[in-house]
Formats: sequence, structure tokens, C-alpha cells
Amino acid sequence: MKAKSGRVTYGTRAFHQDATEAMGGDIARALIETITNSDDVYGSKYGKIRIEIEHRRGPWKVVTRDRATGMSASRMEEAIASLGERTSGFEADADVRGNLGRGAKDIAAFGPVEFESVCDDEYAHMELDPYGNYTIDSPLKATPPR
Repeated sequence: MKAKSGRVTYGTRAFHQDATEAMGGDIARALIETITNSDDVYGSKYGKIRIEIEHRRGPWKVVTRDRATGMSASRMEEAIASLGERTSGFEADADVRGNLGRGAKDIAAFGPVEFESVCDDEYAHMELDPYGNYTIDSPLKATPPR
């Protein structure tokens, strides 16, 4: 009889359990994650990181903004829509702290997460739900802020 091989299926419930465990129900962990991501992208440059928090019933609304390099839609999908991959640049000696391929996606433990970015005059938008399902919009031409 011939041997059979395959991959373990990582279901939506497992994604939610892992994200919830990683965040430990502590919104401060989510804030640390978003601030660290912004700080890592600035590298040796200086820049502002703005945090907005709206405390409300249901999921809080947390917005983290920076003026660093940004991510294209394809880069965003590569970094956020995969789990446990080596996408941070850590192995290439980039000055980053991430190396486990989880990071920002664990923030979905608190509710749906939206990621927006402008990179090379392209606007990218992605949504991730607490069960690992995502949608990413087709990239749009970025316009200057009003």
C-alpha cells in the first residue's frame, strides 16, 4: 500500500484560539504590536507614530498611523495573509523585532482589523476577521490628503 501525505489543516477556530491566546485579552499587547511595527519600519529614521483609541461597547477602535515606507497591496497580502512565514526581514538582518510571522494578525482577537497603507503612490486596504478570513481590495492610485 502506498503512503499518503498532506498538510495539517489550520481552521478558523484554531486561528481565533491562537490569536486570543497571544493577545491574552490585553488591549495593551495590541497597542505594543502596532507601535512596534511602525517603529521597526522607520528604522534609523525619525518620525511620528500616532495612536487613536475609541473605547466603546463591543470592539474598541484603535488606529495607528505612521509616515514610514508603507506596504503595497501585494506586500500586505504576503505579510498578513500568511501565518508563520518569514516576512519581516529578520533573517536578512533587517532592524526589526518580528520573526514569528504572527504579529499584527493576532490583533484580530479583539475583533475585525483593517489595514491601510500608501506605498509608491498606491493605496492598499485589507480586512481581517477574528477567524483568519481576509479580503484585500484592488490597489488604488493614492491621492494627496485634503
